Amino acid sequence: MDSSLVLWNKKRQPRATAILGAFVARNRIDRPLSYGDKELFFVATELAETQYAFSDYEAGGAGWDFRDAGPGKSVLCGTATHYYPVKAEDERLAANASVLYLNSDDFLVYDPKTKPLYYTQARPCEVYPGDVY
Repeated sequence: MDSSLVLWNKKRQPRATAILGAFVARNRIDRPLSYGDKELFFVATELAETQYAFSDYEAGGAGWDFRDAGPGKSVLCGTATHYYPVKAEDERLAANASVLYLNSDDFLVYDPKTKPLYYTQARPCEVYPGDVY
């Protein structure tokens, strides 16, 4: 799971939201200086004993630097891509899920007339070995 995107509904998580606020207001736990800020949301929901969920899709990639080294060896250098978490019955539809979020501002300067855009297919998390679901 790439944690560049967290969707939080305060109405569904009132107790966890209060705990999250207390981290900062009462305990002076500020946002971490680098990685790990999203984990505060998960800790708050665990302390509140409420439910949370991860997307059914792994983070993918999108970018214009594709290095073709043959089947199973090619590399796409780019940015993390998150897909709409909709499970489709048809595998073709699932593989072509719509992009929800790109973790980059590179696309503000992207010019499709000068460079092609490559992207990975959306894949359910159970496709990746080692994932917990």
